[in-house]
Amino acid sequence: MGDVGKRSINIISETTLILDDTYKIGKAINRRKKLVQLYPADLFWVSTHLIGPTKYSQFLYKISPESKSSSRLDFTGLQIECGSEKKTKQDISARAQELRKLDSIAWKKLTEEMERDWKKNLRKI
Repeated sequence: MGDVGKRSINIISETTLILDDTYKIGKAINRRKKLVQLYPADLFWVSTHLIGPTKYSQFLYKISPESKSSSRLDFTGLQIECGSEKKTKQDISARAQELRKLDSIAWKKLTEEMERDWKKNLRKI
């Protein structure tokens, strides 16, 4: 998706895993560790942050079919940001808008990569 990083996956069970990501943003090296619980029959998964300033943040994803050839991703997120400073409602609203924009950019990048991978695999068939 255009980011420089590394991911390790620790499989806990058939439907539970831990993703451990290390990546660079500028000169800073960041790490995210997430517990992911999969519900394949429902096309649903939950991701919970385990470390860092967003520890315990939780994100729910559900894929819903819309037609024979299309689907929709429904996303609900609870972003928890640890810190000692008190935030105003305006601060929280501005941060929510920023996160919405960043999430949209990330999902667009992921969609492009998935499409590129899909087309590459189609050529092999």
